[in-house]
Amino acid sequence: MTRALVLLASLVVLAGCTSGGLRGKVIAGDTSFVVVASGGDARLGTGGLKGARVVAHVVRDGLRRSRSEVRTDKNGWFEANVGNMSALADKIELEVTLPGHVPARGRIDLPAPDRSVLVLLKPEP
Repeated sequence: MTRALVLLASLVVLAGCTSGGLRGKVIAGDTSFVVVASGGDARLGTGGLKGARVVAHVVRDGLRRSRSEVRTDKNGWFEANVGNMSALADKIELEVTLPGHVPARGRIDLPAPDRSVLVLLKPEP
């Protein structure tokens, strides 16, 4: 019984922590915003915006704890290293910019492995 409780407690701790990359795509849209999309979202299969600057901050207790900055590839995809996170307590704050587009900002939960971040950037008039 004690061994089972120790195993269960270990699984709960491991399930609440993660490390690694935050994967997403930046595309053109009618408005600028950040959303977590299911892996089957058709917009992930559309053409992306190359060279967008993606800044990701891990936020814990209202304070920015770490920072990662990357650029999108030729298809609009990015992967930012967000380091060690507590999936239950931490949020990710994203700021995405590209010349000629309205910036997008948003705060999201760490996406599940079968989901991606989708960022839409509205072209400036």
